[in-house]
Amino acid sequence: MTSTDRCDAAPVNSGAIPEQAAALRLTDPYQALSALEAAVPGMASLRRAEPTRFDWAAVESGLGAALPDDFTLLAELYPPLSFGDCMVFHTSPLGAEQEWAEAALAT
Repeated sequence: MTSTDRCDAAPVNSGAIPEQAAALRLTDPYQALSALEAAVPGMASLRRAEPTRFDWAAVESGLGAALPDDFTLLAELYPPLSFGDCMVFHTSPLGAEQEWAEAALAT
């Protein structure tokens, strides 16, 4: 990947990338997580031994929106993750969920 070859180079639905219908829609969070682990080599080895229990009510209150079950499951079972330059996944420090959510909206 070059410096001009970034993941966000083309806006979504700009026509540069043809839209595709989903071949399989996973609605169960555990199935979705299993599919992600199967698609990302070595990911399952990063799974926490015990889930982290975030205060999701505080996060959702701070964001003003409910979070999807697959997102909360991923956050509870994994540390912060980075998938190349395309996606960074991180969550609040425990005990600071409300402040983290509000700060996320301010940026």
